[in-house]
Amino acid sequence: MAKRRGGRPRAKQIYHGYFSVPGGGRVKMKIYLEYRNNIRYSAGSTGLLVRLPVATGPKAMEEHIEKAKAWYISSLEQNERLRKEVLPDGFEDGQELHILGEKWRIRLEDAPRFASYHTIRALDDEKTLLISLVPALPEAERNKVAKRMAYKLMADYFLLPVWQRVEELRDKHFPGQLFRKVSLRNTKRQWGSCSVGGNISLSIRLLFAPKEVLDYVIIHELAHLIEQNHSDRFWALVEKAMPDYLEKVKWLKEQGGSLAL
Repeated sequence: MAKRRGGRPRAKQIYHGYFSVPGGGRVKMKIYLEYRNNIRYSAGSTGLLVRLPVATGPKAMEEHIEKAKAWYISSLEQNERLRKEVLPDGFEDGQELHILGEKWRIRLEDAPRFASYHTIRALDDEKTLLISLVPALPEAERNKVAKRMAYKLMADYFLLPVWQRVEELRDKHFPGQLFRKVSLRNTKRQWGSCSVGGNISLSIRLLFAPKEVLDYVIIHELAHLIEQNHSDRFWALVEKAMPDYLEKVKWLKEQGGSLAL
């Protein structure tokens, strides 16, 4: 086993592959042998990590690997955020979405037989996102394309009401502050950002959040027009505009993972 500087042995990776989980997902699994006295499993969106003592024999190793897989599947069943990250995306015809407090639904249909491209449009009077997909598209690719197209449409279609809400909250809590533009982006690691030039970007996933949670993120980014940091002065601005903002921060930490198509 290779050694680190100073003589301490490194972990040795002995397996790197995939295994299947209920629901059609494939999970990456890595197994390491380490100088340790216990066995450790860890689960995340990147897969299953198994750490075993170097003295583990082949039969015991096989048993621990099966236990680790069962443990991961159990974690998947209990953790909604992990489940959304691991299992394949999919739309169902008639699936309901709550967007900016209104109930919308997805309608899937096959494009005309000889169509060579997909289309999507919003039927405002029916509160429907109509997605027409080329018929020959494989099911797995069909879901992926439908999701990408839905996000793109929503980024354009719902930008105006979000922009108007940014202006309303700016005028109410930060009068006189100027911003250049607002955009909706399909970001996973940030709820929002505000550049030095006053460009405000919001995660499109916030369209599915309660109105007051969206308001908190908007206020957070508007406060950055004054304080481009997270100093005490910054948080004082946020608290003045929304005294209960910590409740919204908590909601995003606990429920934010569910905000996705």
